[in-house]
Amino acid sequence: MSKHQHDATRTLHIVDLENLLGDRRKEEVAVAGLRHYLDLAAWEEGDQVLVAAHGEIIRQIGFDRPVPCSLHATCGEDAADLMLLSYAPAELVVRRYARLVVGSGDGIFVRRALAARAGGTGVAVVARADGCSARYRRWAFPIRRFVADDLPVADSAFDLAA
Repeated sequence: MSKHQHDATRTLHIVDLENLLGDRRKEEVAVAGLRHYLDLAAWEEGDQVLVAAHGEIIRQIGFDRPVPCSLHATCGEDAADLMLLSYAPAELVVRRYARLVVGSGDGIFVRRALAARAGGTGVAVVARADGCSARYRRWAFPIRRFVADDLPVADSAFDLAA
C-alpha cells in the first residue's frame, strides 16, 4: 500500500442506481438492479453501501433491501452524483476503506476515484457499456459491465395480495 495503511478490508460502494438502470429506470427493477450491482461489485459482509436515486427508485427498495445500505432519494440534474460525493470525501475513503467501487459510469466520479487510488485505496467501476465515461478507461480503472436488459420486473404489491 502507498502512504496509508488500511486496518479494514471494507469496501465503500457509492451507487447511482438510476444511472445503472438507464432506460429501465421507470420499471419496477430496482431491487434486481441493486442485487446485480452487488454481485458485479463483489459485495461482502461489512461493506458500506450508499445508494442515491430518484425517489421512485428508492421507494422500490426501501423495504426490500438485499443488504444493509443507506438510501438517499434525490431529484434533479446530477443530484445523486453530488449526494454520493458529499458522503464520500477522498480523505474519508482513503482513511477508512481498502476499496472503493463506483456504481455509475458518470465522469463526475473520476476525480474522486483518482484521489482514492493515489491514497492507496483500490478502485473499481460498475457501469453500463453505453453510459461509461471514457476517462475511466483512460486512467485504467477496472470496469465491470452492468447489463440492465435482463433484470426481472418485481411483482406488484397488489398482485402479491391476491
